[in-house]
Amino acid sequence: MQFSKSTGYALHALIHLARSERGQNVGIKELSALLGVSESYLSKIMSKLRQDGIVKAVTGVNGGYELARSADQITFLEVIQIIEGRQRLYDCFSMDEERHQLFFEAKSGDTELKDTPYTASNVWSKR
Repeated sequence: MQFSKSTGYALHALIHLARSERGQNVGIKELSALLGVSESYLSKIMSKLRQDGIVKAVTGVNGGYELARSADQITFLEVIQIIEGRQRLYDCFSMDEERHQLFFEAKSGDTELKDTPYTASNVWSKR
């Protein structure tokens, strides 16, 4: 799956916020200059992240954004779903046994990969 530029900008902005000193917010001008994207475009992305409780907006002269919770409590999957919307992470166009032996083994319980279809989602949502 290929993600939108918005998701990339969201992830990079969050990484920058996570690396900033605790309690120090980062202004939209600084973030947009760092990412090479317009302030208005990034503001829309940050607004989505704020609405879903990923970041907090600090108002005033020294305002900006900071993480609303610890970085280790934010998952890659959560950010993708906020920006991209809920969708399947992968599509399987063919279910013939020869091409998907692992899937069938997992489905029948013949392997340690019992929940194979959900592995990517589980890893991406792991904290």
